[in-house]
This record gives sequence, C-alpha cells and structure tokens, in this order.
Amino acid sequence: MYYSLPSDSTTLQYLVYYAPFIVIFQFGWASTQISHLSLIPSLTTCQHDKVGLNSIRYAFTVISNLTVYLLTWYLLSMDSNDGVATQDVSPSDYQTFRNLAFIVIGTGVVFCIVFHVGTKEQSVELDNDLSTSIRTKMYVMCWLKTPQFYMVALLYMCTRLIVNLSQVYLSMYLTETLSLTKTYIAIVPLVIYISGFLVTFPLKLMSKKFGKKKTYVLGLLFVSGASVWFYWLKASVSIDHYLVMAAGALNGIGGSTILVLSLSLTADLIDQNTESAAFVYGAMSFTDKLSNGLAVQLIQVFHPCKTTSCCEACSPFYRNIMTFVPIGFAVVAFVTLLFIRKRVTEYTLVVSEGVDPEVTSIQANSSNYGSINSNSNENFDEEKKTLSPVRSRPSFIVGSMPDSSPYNS
Repeated sequence: MYYSLPSDSTTLQYLVYYAPFIVIFQFGWASTQISHLSLIPSLTTCQHDKVGLNSIRYAFTVISNLTVYLLTWYLLSMDSNDGVATQDVSPSDYQTFRNLAFIVIGTGVVFCIVFHVGTKEQSVELDNDLSTSIRTKMYVMCWLKTPQFYMVALLYMCTRLIVNLSQVYLSMYLTETLSLTKTYIAIVPLVIYISGFLVTFPLKLMSKKFGKKKTYVLGLLFVSGASVWFYWLKASVSIDHYLVMAAGALNGIGGSTILVLSLSLTADLIDQNTESAAFVYGAMSFTDKLSNGLAVQLIQVFHPCKTTSCCEACSPFYRNIMTFVPIGFAVVAFVTLLFIRKRVTEYTLVVSEGVDPEVTSIQANSSNYGSINSNSNENFDEEKKTLSPVRSRPSFIVGSMPDSSPYNS
C-alpha cells in the first residue's frame, strides 16, 4: 500500500510533492558528508597521508555504490518478464526501486550506529609551552578574503560537475543513444565504480611521486578520453558491449582520480585550521550543489524533446552531453589548477613573557595553504621568548581576532 499523485497531476504538483523529500535528503547527506570530510585534516598534517585517507574514504564510498548497483542489477533482473530484460524503466518498476531504497536506508542506519558507538572522539589540549606558536582561529571572513579559497572551490566545482553530470546522463545515453536494455543502467555504472575503486590504491604513491597537480591532470586526460570514446560509440544490434564497458572504465578511473585529488587539495587548504574545516567543506559542497542544479536546468533548456517520451533527436543530444560537457569543464579545471599555488597568508599568535594572555600580538606570515611551518618560517627569540615570522609584517593587538581582520594573500 503506497500513496502517489494522480496520473493527471501537473508538473507543479509533482514539484511541490517531491521537493520536501529532496530537501530533507540533501540536509542529511550534506551534514554527513561535511562532518566526515572534516575529520581528515584533524587526523594528519601530512599532505600525502591526506591523499591516502581521501583514497580510503572514496574506496569505501565506491564499495557502497557497488553494493547498490549490484542490488539494482539483481532486482531489475528478477523483475524481467520470462527472464528477458525489457529496455525501458517504467512506473511498473516502482516496487523494485522502493525495495532498493529500504535496503539502502536500513544498511546506512546500521553503519551509522556502529560509527557513533565505536568511535571515541578525543579532546585536544593546547600546549602551554611558550616555545611553540599558538594559532588563532580562521574566521569566515578570513577565508572569504583568500583568493586560493575561491580557486580550490572552482576546481572542486568543476570536478563535481564532470563526475555528477556524467552519472546523471549516463542512463539516458545508454538507453536512448545506444539503445541498450535497462540492465545496462546497472552494469556500466558497476564497471565505472570498480575501475574507480581499483585506481584509489596507487593514488597516494602517484601523488607523492608526480605531485598532486600532475596526477590531477592525468585524471582529466582519462575523463576526456572516455568522453571522446562515448562520442564514437554508435547504436547497433551488433554493438560490442565490451567497448561500452571500456569507455566506462576510463570514465571511472579519471573521475575517481580527480575527485580524490580535489578533496586532498581542499584538505591542504584547511591544513591545521581544523576549527573551520566544516565551513570550508560546506562552502565546497554549496558550490557543488548549486552549480550542478543550474547545469542540469540549463542542459534541459536545450533538450530537443519537450514531451514525456523521447524522439530521434534525443540520441545525438545525450551523446553530445556525455562528450562536450565533461571536456568543457575539464578545460576549466585545468586552467584553474594553473592558478592554484601553495602559499597563502596565515595568522600566528606571538606570545611574550609577562604579557597578559588576553592581550596578544598577531602577525601574518606565509606558509603552505595557511599552515604553520615552525621549522623554516619562524625565529625563536630566547630573550623575549617570542615567536615571530622570518618576514615579519605589522602586527596588531587584539583580544580575539575579529571577522574583519585583514587577510592578505
């Protein structure tokens, strides 16, 4: 027994009915994703370890996605008539997707309970030794005045657009452009996730040997190669299904590479400023969701078919989407990557002996993505017991750093 809108309902009625469910889901998904990503900068300060942690995180994300696609493949196969899979996904498949949703939600609740019960969060105590610097908190206005914040956000946005739009239009490309049966809606994404899962293992070593930028560019080349491959595939009775899967494998390798590296670059941007990690990841997620929504709406404006059923013009339309959209954003991501540098300004408290702890001097110094480099960037004055940058800049006296504090890059 279930409730659904009448078949003669208008588009606006469908929008009003389903919008609250999407909003609730996005609140839950964003809260979980942002809080989980924020753990990575707190676990390590080593840039290569951040790549490793992001790779492990993405690997388990792929495992969960693989589980979903295997279940989808199995349930759709069970739903086929006389053992023969039909081509189209229709409203008659509602029970299949409803059962799939119940299985996914139940599994997620179980692992969520395991995480909260089994994970003990340790409190971090500040070192009272005057021989070490004390960082001030990075406020929202500090990030908003940092050009590198926008560069990394743009790179992450392009990465998500490449990955997400390919996933959104892949099913239509398979059924409408290549005329494959609906079981390939599960098979090809399964190949994509398997290839993406396998590539996560060497990513830490590759980023350490070649650097994150070069590894990211390599991922863009794989994505572009897959897009060109999708363009040259043609619908025919004798189409080689292995060629379709090979194109999906290239897409999975490239998508996983750029996604893990973009998250690692975001973690590098945060570095030791973990108190504002949630804001940074939240801002990245905001650009992701907003840009993807606008991109899908813009693409649909150019959709050749305005009816519920597709026409012949839909075939080249979805082919062009799977080819030129990822390549276009790959070009933007590459150009953005050229402008991402490794040094931004940070704030370090300078504590002097005999000075009231409530009144401290803050000096700006430059280091990797706002991190503190106590080995090469600071001099310790034994007589005054004061830490100061090698290239000191004018300091100012504060009780706590206000939102309006200058943040030069």
